[in-house]
Amino acid sequence: MHLDNLNAANITNLTSLWKKMGTQPPSIMFINNFHASVSWPHRGWFDWTANIEETPALDDLLFQLQRGCIIPVWRGQLDHSLVLERILTDARFELSFQQTAMYLTLENYRVADHLKPDVVTIRSERDIETWTRVAAQSFNYEIDVSVIQHIADDPDVQLLLAYVDSQPAATALLFRTEDIIGIHQVGVSEQYRGKGVAKSLMLYVIKRCHALAAKHITLQASAAGEPLYRNLGFKQQFMIQNYQRVIGN
Repeated sequence: MHLDNLNAANITNLTSLWKKMGTQPPSIMFINNFHASVSWPHRGWFDWTANIEETPALDDLLFQLQRGCIIPVWRGQLDHSLVLERILTDARFELSFQQTAMYLTLENYRVADHLKPDVVTIRSERDIETWTRVAAQSFNYEIDVSVIQHIADDPDVQLLLAYVDSQPAATALLFRTEDIIGIHQVGVSEQYRGKGVAKSLMLYVIKRCHALAAKHITLQASAAGEPLYRNLGFKQQFMIQNYQRVIGN
C-alpha cells in the first residue's frame, strides 16, 4: 500500500472506532465531515478527506463543543492542518498533547518467538468493567464503561486483558477496517511498568494480527510509547496535534 493510502488508513481506522463509540446526530453538526463524541473519548474531528475552510459556521461550531472536547489535527495533511490549527488558535484552543501516527507492514515480518503472556479476549460484563478500570488507571483518565460495553460485541473489535501473577495488569483494543488492524488503548497499570509487560503484550498482539491475515497494523503513539513501537519495527507517518480550549475562556 502506498504511504499516502496508509496515512489515510491509519486515521480512518481511528475515527471509525470513535464513530462506533458514539457520535452526535448529524443534524447537530452543521459542518460536513465533522463529527463529535457523545461522551468519552471526548473528541471532535474532521474526516481525513475533509476540505477544511475558514468559515464563520466552523467558528460557531467550535464554541458549541463541550469544554473538554479534544480536536486532533492530522499533520499528514499539511495544508489543511495549518488552516485548522489557525482556526483553533483563534478560537482559544491550545495544543494539549502530541501523538505519532505509526504503522507496521506484516508482509515478510518475522514474528518473534516469545513466552506467551497470559492474555484473554474479554466479553463478559464483569471483565469489561475490569478492562475499563485497568485502562483508566493506566492512562490516568476516566473511561465511560458504557462506551466499552457498546462496542464489545462488535465483530471487528477485540478487547484484550493481560494478567501478571493472576492480576489484571494491561489492556489493548484491536479494531479492524478492511486489511488494517488498529491497536488502541495499550496501557499498563503503574505497578507493573518496567517489567516488560508492554513489550510482551505487543509481541502477542502482532502475532495475533498476523494470524488474522492483516496486511498492516496502525497506531497512534504517545511520546512514552513510541520507543517501544520503533523497537518492534513500526515506522513513523506523521504527527497528530491535539487541541483543547483554554480553561476559563
